[in-house]
Parts: sequence; C-alpha cells; structure tokens
Amino acid sequence: MPAMHGRQAMGIAGCVLAVGGALQLGDLAPTVLGSLLLVGNLLLLRWWGRRRRSGSFHPAAVVGPVGASWLAVAILPVHSFSQRSSGQAVTSVGVQPVLELLVFLVVGLVALGVIRTFEPTLARARPPVVLVLLPMWVTVSCLWSPVPPYACIRGVQMTTVVLLAWATMAMGRHDRSLVDGVFELVLRWIPRITLVLVALGVAFGPIYATVGAANAGRFTWIGAHPNGSGLALAVAIVVTAITPPRVLRLPPWAVVATLAVLVVAMYENHSRTSWFCIVAGLLVAFVLKGRLDPLLRWVGTPLLGAGAVAVAALWWGEIWDYLLRDGSESTLRSGNGRRELWSIGFRSMSDAFDWFAGHGYGVARTLFVEEQPWAGDAHNSVLALLVSTGLVSLVLLGAATVAVLARLVRATPRRGVEHTVAAASLLTLVFVNAMTTDVLAEPTIGFALLNLVAAYLFTGPREPVVPEDAAVLAWSSAP
Repeated sequence: MPAMHGRQAMGIAGCVLAVGGALQLGDLAPTVLGSLLLVGNLLLLRWWGRRRRSGSFHPAAVVGPVGASWLAVAILPVHSFSQRSSGQAVTSVGVQPVLELLVFLVVGLVALGVIRTFEPTLARARPPVVLVLLPMWVTVSCLWSPVPPYACIRGVQMTTVVLLAWATMAMGRHDRSLVDGVFELVLRWIPRITLVLVALGVAFGPIYATVGAANAGRFTWIGAHPNGSGLALAVAIVVTAITPPRVLRLPPWAVVATLAVLVVAMYENHSRTSWFCIVAGLLVAFVLKGRLDPLLRWVGTPLLGAGAVAVAALWWGEIWDYLLRDGSESTLRSGNGRRELWSIGFRSMSDAFDWFAGHGYGVARTLFVEEQPWAGDAHNSVLALLVSTGLVSLVLLGAATVAVLARLVRATPRRGVEHTVAAASLLTLVFVNAMTTDVLAEPTIGFALLNLVAAYLFTGPREPVVPEDAAVLAWSSAP
C-alpha cells in the first residue's frame, strides 16, 4: 500500500507540474491541457472498466465522484479569474474558459462512465428527454449565432450538466439510496465550501473579481462578482437552515455558528435579490414542514407573523435604506435599470425568425451593453433565452420546469421529508434569482441546481413489472 500511495502522489505531482508548464505555452496551452485531460480520462475509464469486470467495483463508490461533480458544475462557473469584458468573453479564448471547459469535460466523462455502468444497454437507457432538449437547442443555435464557438461550448457545458443528471438518475434506478447519498453530499458540502470562500474573501478581498464602482463596497471573494457570491451565500444559508444536523454532520452549535458567519457575509454582500431568495426559500420550507407538523403550523405561523410585524415596526427605516443601497426609490422600482433591458431586447426582434429562434446563443453578452454599458448580460433568464434562442427555448425550459414541479407535488414524505423540502426550497430560490439574473440561461449554479433537483425527483420508487410483458421488463429492469 505505501508503494501504491507513493505512485499516486508522484502521478498527482506530475499532473500539477504538467499543467503548470502548459500554462506557460500561451496559445498552445488549450491543446496541451486538452491532450493531458484526454489521456488521463482514458486511463480513468480503463481503470473503472477493469474494476467493474473484476467484481471489485461497488455501486456506492460512485456517490463521491458524482457528488463532487455536481459541486464543481454549480460553484466553478460562478467564478472568473480573467479581467475580460463581455464582448471579449464570447469572441476570444482565455485560460479561464479553457480550464472551465476541461472541468466540464471531466464531469461529462464521469457521467458517461456512470451511465455505462448502470444502464449498459440501449434497452435499459432512460435519458431525461425533457431536460436534454434545451441544451440541444442551445448547441444547434451555433448555426446562426454571431459567436458560433461560444454557443457550441455553452451548449456542450449545459449538455454535460444534463448527462450528470442522467447519471444520477441511473444510480437511483439501481438503488434509491445512492441518489439520496449524492443529494446529501451536495447539501453537506455547500455550506463548507462557502465558508472557505468567505474566509478567502476576508483574507484577500475581491482579487480577480470584476467589480465596478457601483459595487465596490460590497463583500465578495476571489474571482466572484458580488451578485454571484450573493447567490452562493443565499444557497448556503437556506441549505444550512433547513437541513438536519445529522445530514450536515455538524453539531447544533456549529450549525448556529455557520449560519451566523454566512448571514454576516450576506449582509455585507448587500445583494437584495439574494435576500429575497433566502426569504422565499425559507418560507417555502416553513409551509411544507407546517403541512406535516400541526404544532409548527398552528404555533409557528402566529409567531412568525408577529415577528415579521415587530421587525417591520422597529427597523423599517433601516431596512428601507438597506434596500435602496444609496439609490432612489425610482431606481429601485426600475430594478436598477433592468426594466429598460426588456425594451432593448424586444426592439432587436425584427422578424418571425428572431422570435422563433432568437439571434443565436451568446448575443445576450453583447446586445444590451451597446445601450447600457453596465449590462453585460440580460439580467433575466427569460429575456436572455428569448433574445438568444427564441420562444423555442422558453417552451423547452417551461416543459422542464413543469415536469420538475409536477414530480415535486407528487413527492411523498416516505422518501425523506427533509430532502423534499430542500428540493422545493432550492427550486424556489433559483426561480426567484432567475428574475434578475441569467442563472437559468447559462450553465451555472442555477441551471445545475435545477437539474440536480430534477434528478432527485425523477428517480421515484420502482413500479411493479408484469413478467409477461417483455417490452416493459426490458425498459424497467435494473442492471
């Protein structure tokens, strides 16, 4: 075993040195890094296949890699370590997007490996069609997009997230506890990772973060815009508040301390949308738990209402000043100028094709900034998809949303009420945030959480199979 550990350490060190050397190659870096990644993943898949054939592979072994993959595709895109404008981001190649794409490719290969393990034949393959249609349409839009490479890459990244959802569902069809393990792992690590990021922000400040003068006083951390870090903080606060300590694997005092640190960071972050997300997410959790617990419903509701009234009566002036954020009431009502972006987007739709298929994915990064220099994106997921990929993409996103919500309504307490409540709260949080950000129109934390919740909800208890029906048996049988 020591020899094996030594070889692994030498391999990791070699990879680090190789990546470091590749970064010195300038334009050749993407090619070198891509080649290293391809070779490494071929070796990984070969090792995985050998373990599976030898009988030493245990299904529970994939919970960790799949959970880590979900965390990677959710948290990494929130960060950017290159100081580039929106126009440069869609027209030129940089080290940051190359490394992000490589991470997504690793996640994609892990997902394909898991799918191949649990659904080894076409008869057993059950892809989530309702989820995969939007990424496919985004990828196809490269045919008419003004920035075809950007549209294609973003489509590949969104497809990777859906492949990961498929892999998670395949695990759940084999053993429901595997999906529960993945979901719990994500819930457990989101607060921990966010605490580390907060500590980095306190220690080093917002280095590598593109922060304009209007946001200069807001707290954030390395490589994260305050709106992005605000959403990450909101997710971490909601998860910590509604997830039982046994799932978080933290003692009660640690949960309270974690919440205190995150709330202070959220206050200094000053993201109004994220605060609305927190309130909405916690309110949904309270309502759902109240339906199952009469004591919470009949005692907690009056107390919550009285507390809200008392806070508003005592500190409404301070709350209103905080919401204004050194602005005026008219500025707040207009969403800090976000309402004007809708007029710009509608004016750009000049013919039927624009309304049907949009201008091509990636155009939201350049369309609005021509009239509003601060608007590097649409600041609304619906508007971003409309101008980029037309009404078709809105229909596809709507179909996926309806499917997820329908499964959520049908979810039952026997599958773990805390997980169902967490799923509902995360969905609420993402949908509220999508009103002022492109979080559902890009392969970032919102799109990842939507697909994670979908994977959890779509994996329901197995239906009884009629042995005489061979077609049903082939479609429903587990590997």
